[in-house]
Amino acid sequence: MYEDALYRRIPGLLQRRLATLHSAGFCATPLSMPQDMDARELKREAVCCYASQLRALDKAANGHADACAPEGYWLLETGLASEEGAG
Repeated sequence: MYEDALYRRIPGLLQRRLATLHSAGFCATPLSMPQDMDARELKREAVCCYASQLRALDKAANGHADACAPEGYWLLETGLASEEGAG
């Protein structure tokens, strides 16, 4: 699962999505991904190429910073959440 820029910063949204996934029988685990500084700089440069996007990001809390932040990824596994109560 991928954390989309801006949405990932909405207070409580991540927690609600994780609870929904858990209720549906999924276990979500954050993945640790290596951070490539060259890739981060290329992403920042790419974001800056889109004037219309930048105007929208201006209106969002931490918009520019979040759009340039590293992506977040989650591993989704099925069946694990329902096994927690078994025993």
